[in-house]
Amino acid sequence: MVPLLVLMMLTGAGRWLPETQALPTGQSGPLGSQGQPDGQDAMAAKAVASASNVFGMDLYEAVRGGGGEASNVVVSPLSASAALALALQGARNRTAQQLARALHVADDARDAARGFRALLARTKESEQVRLRMANKVFAARTFGVKDDFRRTAQEDFRADAEAVDFLQDTEGARQAVNAWVGNATGGLIPELYAKGNLEPSTLMLLVNAIFFKGNWATPFKEENTKERPFHVTPSQQVLVPTMRDIVNADTADLPQLNASVLQLFYNDNETKLLIFLPDEVDGFQQLENNLRLINLDEIKFDSLAMEVQLPKFKIATNLQLKPALMKLGVDDFFDRQKANLTGISDEKGLFASKVLHRAVIEVTEKGTEAAAATSVELTNKFVPDFRVNRPFIFMLVDVYQTVLFMGRVTNPLE
Repeated sequence: MVPLLVLMMLTGAGRWLPETQALPTGQSGPLGSQGQPDGQDAMAAKAVASASNVFGMDLYEAVRGGGGEASNVVVSPLSASAALALALQGARNRTAQQLARALHVADDARDAARGFRALLARTKESEQVRLRMANKVFAARTFGVKDDFRRTAQEDFRADAEAVDFLQDTEGARQAVNAWVGNATGGLIPELYAKGNLEPSTLMLLVNAIFFKGNWATPFKEENTKERPFHVTPSQQVLVPTMRDIVNADTADLPQLNASVLQLFYNDNETKLLIFLPDEVDGFQQLENNLRLINLDEIKFDSLAMEVQLPKFKIATNLQLKPALMKLGVDDFFDRQKANLTGISDEKGLFASKVLHRAVIEVTEKGTEAAAATSVELTNKFVPDFRVNRPFIFMLVDVYQTVLFMGRVTNPLE
């Protein structure tokens, strides 16, 4: 078995089919399994979902870097785009234009807000597939938030606001954020912010969380799971727990990518896992470099019962998205001198200091669990740092500038 690329799409060909229903503030129920909005809501939801998919391709390319086959990666484009779209509601002028361009949404932020409002509309609970998305705003107690932004956050993003004391009780604020994220992700992400990772100068956090749990339409038999070879590279293979069974599945050839794709449905017969597999052991890089050639709506699948061998896997990613977003042209948002977030607050010098993103996915014989959380961190304080996280030279000197000791550290563990 060769390195594979996994994409999880929702409801049909990546569409969302929500049904409008009243929700508790700050939380959404399962998405995309029942009902369908009509008219403008349906168009707005589809536009936002399509934009999120394109943004996801951009984001994936930006974060995968040069890791290639050596690094596992999982991201949630929808989680990141939801948090950033909420920030977009308070952005103005060039800051708004850069965010909108990166998110592939219209310059009118209200269009994105309407789309997410339709996406977040609750649907009937499914016993087999759970998909929940929730948003939350954590604001410093003394931070003045404009009424229009607060209203948009609550009505369109279903994000209620919680006042916390970032400055005097940073640890208490961190625990409050982590508790909300842990609950919203079914316990899969218990700690979005590690100890010491939340700055006391923070004024606001715009947080999104997504949780998915689905059983296969045709589960794999656990007794068939055995250690089987997996080709990490053309010259290296490892033994990994690999599921094997005769299942009902769809496949298609992708000759333009020298690859094929497997489609496995969950028990709602709408949500599915797509596995893109290069034809050759050394073909993964070609596949990954040409992701944009994939048009999900144009893939012609053949449905049949077949033997499928698929590794069990659990991967997690912890990312700071600021470098990736800057690659996508979002510059002013992170610049204290240039950021224009006056739609959120009149606080001077407000800008984004971080965009944290955690994602996890586990695939087993029964099905799949996945979760993601994104936090946009806003502040008006620039805190310089000096992080010694690579080889360095040191000198110990006395008052006369005499070098008493000197040396280098290339690995602090040696």
